[in-house]
Amino acid sequence: MPKPRSDTLICLGVVIGAIGVRGEVRVKTFTENIDGLKAYGPLIADPGGTRYKVRGVRPVKGGAGVRLE
Repeated sequence: MPKPRSDTLICLGVVIGAIGVRGEVRVKTFTENIDGLKAYGPLIADPGGTRYKVRGVRPVKGGAGVRLE
């Protein structure tokens, strides 16, 4: 997959913490609803960073609980 250009990235949310011990993270999302996090395809940690496939999203206090592959 080609490397994305940094001027074409959209910030969909910010990881604000961990949830439990199974690798789920709490995300403050900037999408209209939390399902938008899955709709855009793989998430990128930062320009030129690691890609993460979203395995699941659920509502949690303060945002979304996101399970990444």
